[in-house]
Amino acid sequence: MIVLLNGAFGVGKTTTARTLIELVPTARIADPEIVGGVLQRLGRTFRRPVADFQDLALWRRSVPWLVRGRRGAHRAPVIVPMTIWRPDYLAGITADLERLDPEVISARLTASEATLRARILGRTDAEGDPSWCFDHLPQGLSAFADPAFGVEVPTDDRTPTQVAIAVADLGLW
Repeated sequence: MIVLLNGAFGVGKTTTARTLIELVPTARIADPEIVGGVLQRLGRTFRRPVADFQDLALWRRSVPWLVRGRRGAHRAPVIVPMTIWRPDYLAGITADLERLDPEVISARLTASEATLRARILGRTDAEGDPSWCFDHLPQGLSAFADPAFGVEVPTDDRTPTQVAIAVADLGLW
């Protein structure tokens, strides 16, 4: 089983993924945004910068490869936290993942703008400058209001455990 956790910056994708690992210890996290950051830095090195690594076809093709590697021979459930707001990119990645495993759950984590702003401001300096997240907040709010991005799981006024259980209830157990 593969669980996609999609949503705007600050909605709680990484926190939900980590909490799901506590609830389902056999599961593993595959974070494609880490690969995207590496590819983005390489692009700057080779003077081919991109504003958003999701626009790199190589990144989109790497997601199933990363999931396959994290899954291992035991076919462990894989939790994939990522923000994808282009429907065509999500459809392509989802189709590739469904070739690995027909059981793909797509959860669309949502929260109000006020909640997202507060969470982004509450991040540590190690998590980077919040301005990029704020610049993309309108785009994320608009995209993740669309049911095409998965089953909605609201995160406002819920603990990480409550959100993780709501995601798990979509079919993880």
